[in-house]
Amino acid sequence: MKRYWNSFARKAAPLLGAGFLLQATGCSIDLGEIAQGLLTATAGNLITSYVYGAFNVSTSGFF
Repeated sequence: MKRYWNSFARKAAPLLGAGFLLQATGCSIDLGEIAQGLLTATAGNLITSYVYGAFNVSTSGFF
């Protein structure tokens, strides 16, 4: 019986932890905000890599 309980506890702990965290944040998922953040991050990375790559700008300063 103890082995069954340990197996059950190992399987249930991640689900209970995830449920607790989602309850604490209010389960509010805003897809528009997620998409906007992803688009902003992607555009920022593309612009930064293009500028550093095209103009050979050093990221380490003047050393």
